[in-house]
Amino acid sequence: MNKELSRRGTLEVVRHHNEALNAGNLEETLLDYGENSFIMTPGGPVEGLAAIREFFRQSIESHLPPETEMTYHMVTAHGKLGYNNRQRPYHK
Repeated sequence: MNKELSRRGTLEVVRHHNEALNAGNLEETLLDYGENSFIMTPGGPVEGLAAIREFFRQSIESHLPPETEMTYHMVTAHGKLGYNNRQRPYHK
């Protein structure tokens, strides 16, 4: 994780993540994670940077094809935990 980016608050990180993911930018998305990071998914936890990279790579390829975008109904944070409530991608 970039030290400059690590000074951001949790909500800033979540918003950055959403923007990068919507843009289909895997490398920008991964700037928010380190080796000890984990994410909670409907399929359970995904732990470690390599596994997170693969999860988001597959997500971008299958759920965010070109000309689609996610809509977020709620973006919230508590401490170091961030949460998104979103709907399925739609065509722009």
